[in-house]
Amino acid sequence: MTETQFSNFPEAPVIQVTYMHYRNGSCTRILTVRCPYCKRTHTHGGGPDSKPLELYLGTRRPHCPEDIAGDLPDYCLVMKGQPEVVHEYASPAPGWRRPPPLRESDMLESLREAAKLGGWAFYHTWFSKRSGRGFPDLVLVHPSRGIIFAELKTARGRVRPEQADWLDALRAAAGPNATVWVCLWRPDHLTAAIEFLLGQRADPPGIWEITR
Repeated sequence: MTETQFSNFPEAPVIQVTYMHYRNGSCTRILTVRCPYCKRTHTHGGGPDSKPLELYLGTRRPHCPEDIAGDLPDYCLVMKGQPEVVHEYASPAPGWRRPPPLRESDMLESLREAAKLGGWAFYHTWFSKRSGRGFPDLVLVHPSRGIIFAELKTARGRVRPEQADWLDALRAAAGPNATVWVCLWRPDHLTAAIEFLLGQRADPPGIWEITR
């Protein structure tokens, strides 16, 4: 659905974003909005914090009381200014099992979506068998914000010597240039990396420091 189509629906501004933290390290969002119909607040799912929040805006069904709901049309979740941010910590449900660790492929897909939303050209070599060893996983280019070379690793993933050589060389070549970044991104960096790609923070996380 396009922005023009969204404009046909009444706006329900997001006034609070609640981050629900679980013992397994996962985190989901709950969006509280002001209803344009009943003027009360309603809540809607905002997806995992590893995904851009913008993916969870758009049209939703209003949760108005039955006496006024009737056949009300959908409204549109929008960001107006800076909503209140709340963090809550929940216990796992009975029978909960620890999910598998976040994989590089999971990070890659989330970063791809954020790059598209933020206007970045995104490059990743899918099959690198005949390519030179060690080149970073991602190259992202923005017409006004610069270039990022990023290596992706799991929480315990080891940076191989040939990867460190490439990161060192790129970092040295970038020098003090404020629009060329060389980064090592692990799962802990994912949320901040997405925020950077969406223009919500000035510098990316995980900036590589030359090792040699």
